[in-house]
Amino acid sequence: ARHLNRLLFSSGGFEEMNVWRVEQAPILEVGVRCEASLPIEGERSELRITSFDVREVSRTQDGSEKDEREEDGQRMFLICLTYSNSVVKTFLYRSTTTTTSTATTMVADSTYGNNKRRGGQWTCLATGQYTSSCLTHVEFVNSSSRCSQETTLFVVTTASDGCIAVWSLPKGVQGVWRENRIDYSANTGGTEVIPRLEIRAVQKVHQSSILSAGLTTLHDDKKHLIVTGGDDNTIGLTILSFQTSNSEDGGIEHAVEMQPHVIPNAHAAAVTATAIIPSSSGTTNNEKDQDVRQIG
Repeated sequence: ARHLNRLLFSSGGFEEMNVWRVEQAPILEVGVRCEASLPIEGERSELRITSFDVREVSRTQDGSEKDEREEDGQRMFLICLTYSNSVVKTFLYRSTTTTTSTATTMVADSTYGNNKRRGGQWTCLATGQYTSSCLTHVEFVNSSSRCSQETTLFVVTTASDGCIAVWSLPKGVQGVWRENRIDYSANTGGTEVIPRLEIRAVQKVHQSSILSAGLTTLHDDKKHLIVTGGDDNTIGLTILSFQTSNSEDGGIEHAVEMQPHVIPNAHAAAVTATAIIPSSSGTTNNEKDQDVRQIG
């Protein structure tokens, strides 16, 4: 489960993804109610949502910075989900039922499950397929360019085959992230087509399944440390680097490189959890970012 301010996100089996609102309540002081649930296509699914990550869209429709005092009902989030069938999906969740978006949206209804609630809208922005291996973890990661002031969003996943994969998001999703273009849609010949996430790099780190993962930025969104725990009793330390350059069409190209290192026999059995703790030393934010992290 993840929480952002007064919203709590959780996922589970049967493709369940719920958004909960945390509110003040009498006597108990804190109350939680289900605001919305991700609708699924077709009948009851046996798929599990194995992991997810959430980023709040931080700009308003006029491009200005979001006012922190803005009502929760107007907030929007990018959510990336991984599934047990090796599928990854990116959604835009809007915590409001009133919208003028031209994109095809799905409104959670109460016909499936007892805890389904209306109150938010979901737009599927992109989907991707890995292999036949189960995806175990997902996180958004930023890449900044010196050639421009834009920040590009990527997706990092781990899987039961011991590999880390880096995915690029379609331009439409980048538009949602950078410019808050909530009317994102893709149409070809009058038929809506959901864009694809593309795998940019795959790196083998563990001999078997990756059971846990964490990510931290080392330097200015250009280098990141991915810490993984494997079913092979090892801890993986992978440096993820982005190199940017100008493309022929005037855009920005991002070259992806991963350098894996492992600590063999780190535990007597499978490494089921890892955590990255920022160092408290240093006098500036940059110095703190470059300090060695503790892993436990």
